[in-house]
Amino acid sequence: MRVHLLSFEVPEEVVAQGRVVSKDPIKDVGGFKLGPDFWEIYVEIAIKDEEFLIRPRGHFSTIKEVVGSTIAWPSSKVNGKDQSSCFL
Repeated sequence: MRVHLLSFEVPEEVVAQGRVVSKDPIKDVGGFKLGPDFWEIYVEIAIKDEEFLIRPRGHFSTIKEVVGSTIAWPSSKVNGKDQSSCFL
């Protein structure tokens, strides 16, 4: 199942589409543990290219730059949450 990533700045604005990879709080994503409030998301489509990542991934800082890779995204900003969306 595809999920939508929501903006930090504009309530309910969809900035990307992707899939949930992990909800494991001890999983390391980009050098940081997810923790209880973040999920690992595989970004498939950027909708708002210049949306900044709350946790930059390497030298990437916008959603467009991480298409095709995984990022940590706050679970409260994931729309379409479904247990079946986890594939790892």
